[in-house]
Order: sequence, then structure tokens, then C-alpha cells
Amino acid sequence: MKGSHTLQCQTLAQRWQPIEELSNRMLASANAGEWEAIVSLARQRHELIERFFDTATAESEAVQVARYIEQLLHLDQELMVLEASARALVKEQLSNFATGRRAKRAYENHG
Repeated sequence: MKGSHTLQCQTLAQRWQPIEELSNRMLASANAGEWEAIVSLARQRHELIERFFDTATAESEAVQVARYIEQLLHLDQELMVLEASARALVKEQLSNFATGRRAKRAYENHG
């Protein structure tokens, strides 16, 4: 229960900060093409988000919580765009590789 008491003593911003930091690390990893790192970071962030919402929030903090959620959704949207771009690039590279293999085989069969 000690950890729960500590969370209740922290300000809303202090409780949200680790979530924001992990989210920014996820975005940086995506920009660097480090997709495996994102899986671990997302798992950690999910746990922190669950803990954040397990702790009661004052009604006066509702607007700020809504802003935090909007920021998180915006960041996740950026991640999805980066992921879609990365998938498209991999698909293109695989297609080019397959085309190269077919060309090589055709050359070997007719050469």
C-alpha cells in the first residue's frame, strides 16, 4: 500500500510525467526505426497508464487529464503514421528484392 500512498501524494503532472517520457521515447525509437524497442516501451507505458487511472483524480483536474489524453492520442497517431511508412518501405524493398531474384533467374535460364 505504500506505493499507492506515494502515487496519491504526487501531483497530477508528476504522475503523468513518466507516461509522457515513455511516449516520447517511443516516438524517438520509431523515428530511428527501432521497432522492437517500441514493443517494450509500449508495454511499460500501458502499465503506467493503468496505474495513473487507478488513482483517483480530482474533478478540478479533469480538464488537464483530457489534455493529457489528447496529447497521447496525437502521439499515437504520429506513431501509426511512422509505422505505416515503415511497412510501405519494407514492402517496396521486398518487392524490389523479388523482382531482382526473378530477373537473375531469367538471366541464368536464358544466358
